[in-house]
Amino acid sequence: MRAKLNFSTEAHMRLSAAALEVTYEELKGYFDLSRSLKDELTARRKEAVRFNTLRRSGNSLLQHSPVVRIKGDELPADSLKPYIIYWSARWCFPCQLTKPTFARLARFFDRCPLFFGEDNNFRRVKFVPQLVAYLPDGSQIGSDCGGTTRELWDHLNLLVTLGSAFRGNGMLVCDEQGCRIEPAG
Repeated sequence: MRAKLNFSTEAHMRLSAAALEVTYEELKGYFDLSRSLKDELTARRKEAVRFNTLRRSGNSLLQHSPVVRIKGDELPADSLKPYIIYWSARWCFPCQLTKPTFARLARFFDRCPLFFGEDNNFRRVKFVPQLVAYLPDGSQIGSDCGGTTRELWDHLNLLVTLGSAFRGNGMLVCDEQGCRIEPAG
């Protein structure tokens, strides 16, 4: 005769553990693990839905903004310098979070042309999302995008302002002492 397993209460779980010839702690551990995996899977599904929604939203906003999308590996013509490229990747969740904000801010940014490029294999930049200012003398200055809309706006402006006096390749660094461009090492 087969015993019917019941996991609804602690007493039932103890009886079920005995019927399965495992300890109550082992059975409870299995259920806790199972529940946490289920919760994690549910969270990942929600994140995937948000990710796809964000990607579509960002792409739509970019199409209706003054930002020019870079196609393939060709950078904009040198005659447009200075300009800033927002480097992103399709798989990057922080990129998808920042892209709609970048597209919205672009309508108000008139200091230089803005471009959008995808670097899915880190051929052009070391991390994404990243802003890179390309200057007339060939200098390049990179920057993270910041964590807020205000920081993204400030970084766009600082790349142009501080970049005009900088020669070479570097990174915009902002800390307690202020913002500066540090030469690439």
